[in-house]
Amino acid sequence: MLSDSVAHRIGFGGVKLSVMPSIRSAVGILETAFDNGINYFDTAPLYGSGYSEKIIGKFASNKRDKIIIASKAGLNPATEYKLSPTIALPLNYIKSLIKKKPPLSIHTKPEIVQYRRLTKAYIKSSFEKSLQNLKTDYIDNYLLHEALPSFLDDEAYTYIMDLKAKKLVHNIGIATSGINFSDGNNEYKNWDILQYDYDSEKSKIIYDKYADKKHILHSILSNTYKQNIPVKNAGYLIAECLKKTNANLILFSTSSREHLIENIKSINSYY
Repeated sequence: MLSDSVAHRIGFGGVKLSVMPSIRSAVGILETAFDNGINYFDTAPLYGSGYSEKIIGKFASNKRDKIIIASKAGLNPATEYKLSPTIALPLNYIKSLIKKKPPLSIHTKPEIVQYRRLTKAYIKSSFEKSLQNLKTDYIDNYLLHEALPSFLDDEAYTYIMDLKAKKLVHNIGIATSGINFSDGNNEYKNWDILQYDYDSEKSKIIYDKYADKKHILHSILSNTYKQNIPVKNAGYLIAECLKKTNANLILFSTSSREHLIENIKSINSYY
């Protein structure tokens, strides 16, 4: 169980949920995170082509008022699969074993995000689909996924602001590589959250420039040594990030219940 002093600063990333062997195991790891003090769950339509959202929706069905859900718009899957998660997850898992793909990861080389126009129709469709997948009537934190506010046309921008005004979303933000926030651009002034990859030096610069925002960091493990991190050290690295940064929240992800528990124990030990 995470200590009270740190639980509110740790979130669970849903990027790996769709590569777990069954819906039971996927929901189970979310239950384990929740039972150990984590109440923030991050997902996106891109993760597992919507299955990550569906799994979190199933998990959240009897505890919606006790958890915070973040989802995104801007990198939606090209194909939407119709199979239920109960059938799709075992098939995906077997397929991944046969193809021996490398583990799914959100960690990519930071780069300047390229402009693409995001319309109201696109954002509206994405938002309504996320509500359906998550089985909820509101989303706590709604983020642009590898996109900037300048990508939104006027109608799309107004639509997102209306979602917040109507409390269909509680906070709005941008989730992209930290390199995109380094210029001090004023276009983020009406946005609540900046979510980006951790870098010990650059993260501090971003925080100082936008100290009025809520800062959410991810990729703590991959951006520390750029190599595989032993499980026993993973919690230590997260704890060190908690100590050294002013981040409001740190995300980490795993598809192993054992790793999740080990990381939680390590965070408590080192923080």
